[in-house]
Amino acid sequence: MERRYGDRYEATKDLRLKEIAKLVRKDLKAEFGPEWKFSVRTRSYAGGQSLDVDVKTAPTPLRSKWGEENGFYTETGAKANEVIRSILDAYNYDGSDIMIDYFDVRFYSHVSF
Repeated sequence: MERRYGDRYEATKDLRLKEIAKLVRKDLKAEFGPEWKFSVRTRSYAGGQSLDVDVKTAPTPLRSKWGEENGFYTETGAKANEVIRSILDAYNYDGSDIMIDYFDVRFYSHVSF
């Protein structure tokens, strides 16, 4: 399988994950504004590394009251998740092939609310 590269991968390919996290924080602030608060963390482990984004504060609810324990998003939450994922994907590459259980990424990522 051929690798797919994000729009900002080439410009950041020599950066460490902590430096990429700083750029992601800047992008989130520019995209969402000051009323949104995020936690952006990096982790390294034997199988790779991850960059995790947790939305701490938002101006409107991001999960529906009914589905809070099931993780159902409001329309705003779904859109925010999509935008955050696109920011993370811009710095990443993916050459994974799930059909043969082969994973090849620059970093794994998780978004939570």
